[in-house]
Parts: sequence; structure tokens; C-alpha cells
Amino acid sequence: MARVPSTARPLRVLKNTSGLKAELAHSTEFHKLGLPLLVSQALLRSRGLGQIDLGRMVKDRDGWVVEVAEVKSKNKGILMMGHHQKQRLRYSLKFIAALMGCRGKLVLLSQLDN
Repeated sequence: MARVPSTARPLRVLKNTSGLKAELAHSTEFHKLGLPLLVSQALLRSRGLGQIDLGRMVKDRDGWVVEVAEVKSKNKGILMMGHHQKQRLRYSLKFIAALMGCRGKLVLLSQLDN
């Protein structure tokens, strides 16, 4: 049987694992509510959009809402987030919400959040 080439790139080794630990901790809590969303970072990047850390769909009294969360390992990371990164995340949220046909909400999470 012929080998099928992979389109996935190898993972880069993280210099600082605190961001990954924070993302894993928040993922458990974040995905307890609603429907988890898995969005291809390759799709988002091919459109010049920012990759998302966490995504879910929740229902409120007005219908479905796409929530995209950006996780920072420290509260300072949220304060230091650049304008262009926030803009790419907002565009990603707008794109995903349009695909799903609902409203969108950007959520910023840090290590200090409970």
C-alpha cells in the first residue's frame, strides 16, 4: 500500500509550557458548557485570520452564539496583546459565526480566571 503524504506540519517545541498548561486547564472548564468547536488553523491562516485557542457554541435566550476564547498564561498577557492579534481574532470570530449563522463573542482568559 502506498504511503499517503501528510499535510500536517510537525509540532514546534514550546519554549514556555505555561501557555499550554493554562490552555489545557481552561479547555476542560470552557468546554463543559455548549458544543465544542474544532476549527482548522490551516483554514484560518489561509484566509489571513488568527488561529483560535478554544471555541464553542452556546445557546442563550436569543439563539446560538459562537464563543472564541484566547488563553494567556498570565493576566499581563491579555494586557500586552497587540492590536493586530486582537483584530485577527475578531476576524476569525466573524468568519466562524458567519459560517455557523449566528452571533459571536470573544472571550479572553488568563491564569487568574476561575
